[in-house]
Amino acid sequence: MMTKIINREPILEIKDLKKSFGDQHVLNGFNLKLFEGENLVVMGK
Repeated sequence: MMTKIINREPILEIKDLKKSFGDQHVLNGFNLKLFEGENLVVMGK
């Protein structure tokens, strides 16, 4: 049985994240909302 999540406020929110290594921009304006019950995996070099 699945439970409905009534509270739709994010438990994690990232707005306009920027990251660079010197002149190499790897993130430019990244946005993310993570809600209760969700899973996220970020992989990279």
